[in-house]
Amino acid sequence: RSDHGLPRSVRRAAEHSGVRVVEQHDRPGADLVRVASLAAMLDLATAYLALGHGLDPGRVPGLDDITGERA
Repeated sequence: RSDHGLPRSVRRAAEHSGVRVVEQHDRPGADLVRVASLAAMLDLATAYLALGHGLDPGRVPGLDDITGERA
C-alpha cells in the first residue's frame, strides 16, 4: 500500500508558502513506458531550471571530474 499522506503534506506546505505546484502523473502502459514518461518530464524540468539559473544544462561538474572532460 502506498502512503499518499507525505506527498500531500509537502504539496500543501509548498502551496501555503506561495510556491506554484505542478503535478506530473505517469502515462498508462507498461512499466517502462510509465517510468520513461516521468523521466522525460524530470529531464525537461531540470533543463528549464538550469537555464533559468544561467547554467548549461548539458554540463555536470561531478561527472566531468570522473570522465576527465573540462568545459
